[in-house]
Amino acid sequence: MNTDNPLFVTLAVCGTAVILTGIFTKIFPPKKINIFYGHRTRTSMKNQRNWDYAQKHFASELIKAGVLMLLFSFFGLMISSTEVYWMVMALIFISIILFYFSWRTDRAVKKFETKNPEI
Repeated sequence: MNTDNPLFVTLAVCGTAVILTGIFTKIFPPKKINIFYGHRTRTSMKNQRNWDYAQKHFASELIKAGVLMLLFSFFGLMISSTEVYWMVMALIFISIILFYFSWRTDRAVKKFETKNPEI
């Protein structure tokens, strides 16, 4: 096993951080719409109902994203290279994963808004 591979280290550390962030957000979701903390998109910040739904959904998505990163980190244990190339690959993968799960949340908020129009 090669635990000093940048692919393993980067994905394991970031995956763990993303899981912890998801758990923290699930336990302590931002109560009010703000510009500092939470899943902030035009749709989620449109009203308080969208905001509350987006925070719950995104916390779950963050946990899924972190688990996926941890699972992929084990590929780094199979590769015996310590080149920085693998860290760049890990960072690209992390960016794609976080963008994808953020996009899923925004899409879910739009569906929620459509199914539950304001009165």
